[in-house]
Amino acid sequence: MRITWLRFHRKWRRLAVLVVAVYLVVNGLLFSKLIGWVDDLSSLMEKRYDPFGSIHRNPCPMQRNLYASERILTGSDAVCQTAWSDNDADIQMESVLDELSVGYPNLVLTVYGWADTIRVEAWSPAPLTVIVMPHSHQDPGWLSTMDAYYTQFTKGTLDNIAEQLSANPSWTFIWNEIVFLQRWWTDASNEQRIKFKKLLVSGQLELVSGGLVMPDESLTHFNAILDQLVEGHQWVKQTFNITIENNWAIDPFGHSATVPYLLREAGLKNMVIQRTHFAVKREFAKRRSFEFYWRQSWDFEGKHDMFCHMLPFLLYNIPHSCGPDRHVCCQFDFHHQHCYHGKSHIPVVSVTENNLAELAESLWEQLQKKASLYRHGVVLLPHGDDFRYATKPEWEAQMFNLQKIMDYINRNDRMQTKITFGTLNDYFKAVKSEKAPGPPSSKGPFAVLSGDFLPYSDRSDQYWTGFYTSRPWIKEAVSRLQDYLRSAEILFTLSLSVTKINTSMASLYRKLESSRRTLAVSLHYDAITGTSKANVMQDNKLSIQQAFGELNNVHETCIKGILKNYDHKYQTINITGDSGPQLLILRQDLPIRLLIWNSIGTKRDVVARVLTDTRDVHVTDVYERRVTQQVDPEWTEDGHVTDGTFWLSFQAEVPGFSVAGYLVDISTDDVHASVVTLYNVTSSKQGTHKT
Repeated sequence: MRITWLRFHRKWRRLAVLVVAVYLVVNGLLFSKLIGWVDDLSSLMEKRYDPFGSIHRNPCPMQRNLYASERILTGSDAVCQTAWSDNDADIQMESVLDELSVGYPNLVLTVYGWADTIRVEAWSPAPLTVIVMPHSHQDPGWLSTMDAYYTQFTKGTLDNIAEQLSANPSWTFIWNEIVFLQRWWTDASNEQRIKFKKLLVSGQLELVSGGLVMPDESLTHFNAILDQLVEGHQWVKQTFNITIENNWAIDPFGHSATVPYLLREAGLKNMVIQRTHFAVKREFAKRRSFEFYWRQSWDFEGKHDMFCHMLPFLLYNIPHSCGPDRHVCCQFDFHHQHCYHGKSHIPVVSVTENNLAELAESLWEQLQKKASLYRHGVVLLPHGDDFRYATKPEWEAQMFNLQKIMDYINRNDRMQTKITFGTLNDYFKAVKSEKAPGPPSSKGPFAVLSGDFLPYSDRSDQYWTGFYTSRPWIKEAVSRLQDYLRSAEILFTLSLSVTKINTSMASLYRKLESSRRTLAVSLHYDAITGTSKANVMQDNKLSIQQAFGELNNVHETCIKGILKNYDHKYQTINITGDSGPQLLILRQDLPIRLLIWNSIGTKRDVVARVLTDTRDVHVTDVYERRVTQQVDPEWTEDGHVTDGTFWLSFQAEVPGFSVAGYLVDISTDDVHASVVTLYNVTSSKQGTHKT
């Protein structure tokens, strides 16, 4: 009995020791994790939050392999030396990205889910000129379709622009998306149109960018960007007789170096960008380089420089507009009262005599902090967000409350601040007229920058690059539509040279315009990227399919118009090619002639493909020679053979800017088709080249 008790006692002692050991290990792990969180927060405050302090730099992040190999060979740390083309730029983005620290805290105590990357702890009061610029960002499709957005928000915003600005001459506004403005202009009354034109003439209202949409800059082809820009600028010029000078691109996911060149050549003088890497903004705050002349890497003389203003904070909405402390700035959104400091809600109240001084002081301090990030005393304060200013109550709540605070600041001699409503044009005029402090150069106090701002990251390692490959069908469809539209435009032009302008040609041109708008909307950064909701993407798909149908009609009609003036034997004309919609040939319609149009200036050897309901066919050219062909079954997406439908593929040779004819007829041979390996020799698709 004694031995049994000792064994039992010993077992409990071992169990107690095990429990204590587990307790100590678990607590040790929790303590080490807590220490890591504290280190993250302290590092955040000491280094990552301070734009003017020392920032830890990793050695050659873009050249780690070279760095490691040199360290192994020499036994010491290698020195980073990155050689880029020298075009006299003060800031080479390739070198900047090599040196940036992209550290970010693991623990973020905020309802927004991420921390601000810029804090201004020290600032000195200075005389300021402040431009408060109301705006409303309008996506032509994102969480809702373009039609739904127009009905719910956009029409109301444009209606109120005409009404509210006309009734209040001191208020201002900017408008960007021309594709929405075109639709509203069609619906607007004559009185609304007169008011709108007067606002543009007076400068209360400014149209910015001038393109049909705000396009993505990483997946789009530069020809497509130019097409939507030309289409929008021409409509603005014909409708209002004004020339747009300022670009407003505050939501594309990163910014290409090609776009400022295109804008500069289109006649624009200044631009505003927003979504750049959070570490780049942190570095630019340290350098006070949020404004610069954007230079092409190949431009050694700066002939194509574009003046660029980068918004310094996380987003373009009101909480991130007036200064670095969003829990202060969000108090000046008097319509959507979503204002937090950490997890604590801050009530947003209307301006009264009791709180006027406090609110004005808070806004003035934020403006002073924001001004310290730039090299002059002019501050741009965008006041808006997605689909804002859509109702009269919002206009009155925002503008009247802002006006009270602005009047108080203007009357206060101690603040030495002049704050008014204005537009982008007002801001850039004020900046370029002020003698800002800074190092003298050919561009004044502003730096010259070369390079791009891709890829985009708003925090940690969360790079916005998944959209480069997600929903690939929209990317292919946009590329094909761009190619097919160009082909139709060339045919339309050739047809006009042999056909008088008539009702039919005017109808075709309207189809070209409609297809251009469809292509433009597809270039939007929430369309071609695939970042919209599924129902919106489906709406885009249907619009693209409709555009292909309209363009196919343009092709067929223009070919008929051209060939009717020549001696030919064509009875039935159909259009096929590797960019347009697929053609189905029925056995009952045979024989049938196919016309293959080559829209580029060089000869193309291509494989043309059409669907047919019979495999007993053969193809001959205009000299009645059999051409190499192949008949294959049509496969469904789930791997089954389609009953009664086949792919007819044949080799075609088409000279540049020409039409080649081929006859498809019922085959009487025993062998239905010769089997060959098929491939495209050349392609006119332009989608392989990106901005």
